[in-house]
Amino acid sequence: EVRGNLPILHLYGTPQEMGTQYGTILKEPLQALDAYTRALLPSRTLQKYVTFAQGHERVLPPTMREELRAISKASGMSYTHLVAMNVLPGLRCSTLAAWGKASKDGSLVMGRNNDYFSFGLSDRISMVVVYHTPKRVPLAAVTFLGMVGAFTGVNAEGVAFGNMLIVNARADRVVHDGLPIQIAMRLAAHQSKTADEMVRLLRARRMMKPMSVMA
Repeated sequence: EVRGNLPILHLYGTPQEMGTQYGTILKEPLQALDAYTRALLPSRTLQKYVTFAQGHERVLPPTMREELRAISKASGMSYTHLVAMNVLPGLRCSTLAAWGKASKDGSLVMGRNNDYFSFGLSDRISMVVVYHTPKRVPLAAVTFLGMVGAFTGVNAEGVAFGNMLIVNARADRVVHDGLPIQIAMRLAAHQSKTADEMVRLLRARRMMKPMSVMA
């Protein structure tokens, strides 16, 4: 469905079924995105991302790899390029929450901004993906075309979340066996009934880059 100019994609079933739905419904936009990135990025830069993806595919959970392979098969988009998009170490963002006297009606509200240069693509590839998962907590993820992680979102239990890249961390390096934050947040959101539970799950994982998360 499309509300205003925002696409909202509803997915159901197993990782493979959701990936097949994703790749079938969004086949043309995914192929266009693939062609655009190939034309936009110098071949040396593209190869750097591909090499990074090949080295980090193993850190993705099997269910995520299954979902990405199904997207690739249904859409015709390169699997390696999909992986490259989904193992990005992190994006610069800011997040704000207010409640009580600080919000208009006293309820908790959360706002989020993406603070990076998007090559004029952000308004064209932003989307919401709703994962209807019977054995896990359903989730609405604010994300981008081709990405199966959740940079921002809220699950059916009301747990909302968003990440912020830390740029002054002592160990500001890529941890090669760590998870990209957007993948880690989606996995945790599917299992969390409270914000505290989500925080506990995230703290138990190794991250690819130093991150702060608001939940």
